[in-house]
Amino acid sequence: MSSHVDPKHPALAQALSSAHLPAIFAILKTWSNIYHTDTPVLSETALQTIRTSPEKIRQLALGLIDSSRAIRRFSKEYLSQLGAVAAPDLFCLLLESLDPLRRVKPDEGLLGAYAGYASPLGEIIHREKLSLIPANPQESGCEASRFADQVLEPFAELLALTDFRYFLAASEYCLGVLSPEGPTAQSPFGEASAGVIETLVQYHLSQSFRRILHKRARENDADVFCATEIWTRQQSLFEQPEWQDELFQIVKVRFQALAERPVAAFNLYRIGLGYFSLFPAPQRMALYRQILQQALTPAQSVMCEDALQAYLNNYYTEAVQIQSELGIS
Repeated sequence: MSSHVDPKHPALAQALSSAHLPAIFAILKTWSNIYHTDTPVLSETALQTIRTSPEKIRQLALGLIDSSRAIRRFSKEYLSQLGAVAAPDLFCLLLESLDPLRRVKPDEGLLGAYAGYASPLGEIIHREKLSLIPANPQESGCEASRFADQVLEPFAELLALTDFRYFLAASEYCLGVLSPEGPTAQSPFGEASAGVIETLVQYHLSQSFRRILHKRARENDADVFCATEIWTRQQSLFEQPEWQDELFQIVKVRFQALAERPVAAFNLYRIGLGYFSLFPAPQRMALYRQILQQALTPAQSVMCEDALQAYLNNYYTEAVQIQSELGIS
């Protein structure tokens, strides 16, 4: 069958009208792919049916990890339209998929268990027997990491579109853990997942989060500015009084277990250092003043030199004024 979806398919039309996602997915699995203009149309009534059903929200979220490209595209299209109700499942699915081969009991995973794995990504890797080792040194990642790279790509954008608070929490988790303090830092995840979440996924996923943070900083986004203030103090969002939600506290425990606090704190500091100068003058000057007051080791200072020099080059007068205020020569 061609990759073009026939909107007149009677079984598909019936499934769409009732928002019966398993039936929709079963039909889409028979197509190799769909494109934006081919995406089967869910009515606003059907979308509202999904919004009010936790079971359907999760089904749609899990579609992002499906082995079928057509199902993944369909899920991405409509998750972006659900609003904040989709964010918790997206957040949990992303976090579990960073360590997809972690073995869990049904009550141990944030979303349960999938054939004994914390993420359906692990189940697919196991079922499809995707290789964890590149076939040759010239390959960009192994089969499992290339698949993980594909399915995790839309998560940052979707979290930003659904509930920006969850986007910021995911940014902290991913960048605080996946951005190593030094080139010799080991993967924080178990050996089984090390071949999946390696350089390919780390780079692309980290870039997705950074791209959105940079864009929002240029727009003087208040939520990003507040998060940047916290990160450039070398503190975690999860440590703040306003971030004490039950889910975030569960994630905080895991975050702290994956990265020692000094390492995670410096990683978070470097997140803000990477884009603070994109804010308008009053905000970037306040951040620069705070950045200069943080205690760093000599090795850490060397790692931050380029970003600080770039600020000095671009905003020399501002930088010199703040350095003078702080007694820095």
